[in-house]
Amino acid sequence: MLDVGQGVKGRMRAFWFGRLRAWLPAFVWMAVIYWFSAQPSLRLSRVVPALAVWGSPPGRYIDFAASKVAHLAEYFILARLYRRGLGATERRRAAFAGTSWRWTGLHTWAWALAVLYASTDEFHQWFVPGRTATLRDVLIDAAGAALGLWLLGRGPDWRPRDDGGEKPQND
Repeated sequence: MLDVGQGVKGRMRAFWFGRLRAWLPAFVWMAVIYWFSAQPSLRLSRVVPALAVWGSPPGRYIDFAASKVAHLAEYFILARLYRRGLGATERRRAAFAGTSWRWTGLHTWAWALAVLYASTDEFHQWFVPGRTATLRDVLIDAAGAALGLWLLGRGPDWRPRDDGGEKPQND
């Protein structure tokens, strides 16, 4: 006799494990961002002593540029990881419910989550000695997230093809 209850438990366990596996990289990356934000001072000239020899104005400009590129890259990656988690969560929810799922809106949600995290990260930096919280950094983070998602949307479409050999149409 088929034990229906065990099948549902197994499906639920797979559902939650799949969600965790989909979101874990984003949570780890959020922890990395938090750790860097908690550092009192991150200066490239401390890591590369040759920059300190150049004198203060060039060193400051290089530190500033490196900091902004780092912000852009951090949220470029975070938004893509959020998009990965959202897509996997939506696919699993649809598969569990026996319905179809759509790709619409997931990029927007991923971008919004990245901007929300950027805002909370800047708020956190407000309390760290030697760090400042600026709206400019949140805007740079938002631009990095948008760039990452835009490039993701322009990449190859890896979704499975339907029986006719053509890519499925977006609804």
